[in-house]
Amino acid sequence: SNVPSIVPSNAPSNPLSDVPSNVPSNVPSKEPSLSLSPSEDTIIWEDIFGPAEDFEEGKRKLFLFKEGKHKISNDESYNGEYSLRLRKREEISSRKLIIPSNYTTVPSFLRIQLYILTKNMKEEEGLLIKYKFNDVSKWEGHKWLLKTENIPNNNEWFEQILDIPLIPRTTDKECRLRIILKSIGNHLKKKVFIDHISLKRGT
Repeated sequence: SNVPSIVPSNAPSNPLSDVPSNVPSNVPSKEPSLSLSPSEDTIIWEDIFGPAEDFEEGKRKLFLFKEGKHKISNDESYNGEYSLRLRKREEISSRKLIIPSNYTTVPSFLRIQLYILTKNMKEEEGLLIKYKFNDVSKWEGHKWLLKTENIPNNNEWFEQILDIPLIPRTTDKECRLRIILKSIGNHLKKKVFIDHISLKRGT
């Protein structure tokens, strides 16, 4: 079935679109190659899609939920009553996220910021994020793994930040973004809870 794209309120509307079914299940851990190094002292961050996605009732807008497959859980929450729970190797896709053309006419960064809590996971397990722009075939990936500086322990919330360069565009076409979040675990007792996801542009 068709699903709506998510467009900031000051951006042009976009036709409905389907989520691709040919997403690869494994993407290597990879730090994005940044052409600029964002500095907290000089960059101004602006929310692209409004307040953070916190999975509370009536506020779920960024991701495509399938009944019986994706679990909104009240077992754990970073800020509120609910969070997204993924088990074993479950994954969830975002809607098509439209970044207006005026956001990409100068060098800038996309910041994906979220909070993660793991349960019963071991070293080399955690969360994989995959992303791509403008429906290209190749997905880029990054992993946040247990027993690293990103997720030192189970059963605690840890903030994660991924900065991705937005390449300046010479046309007036918008930039289209898709994100997939995937649990990395080997049985159903392995769980990752995700909460308070925000997407920001930094200039």
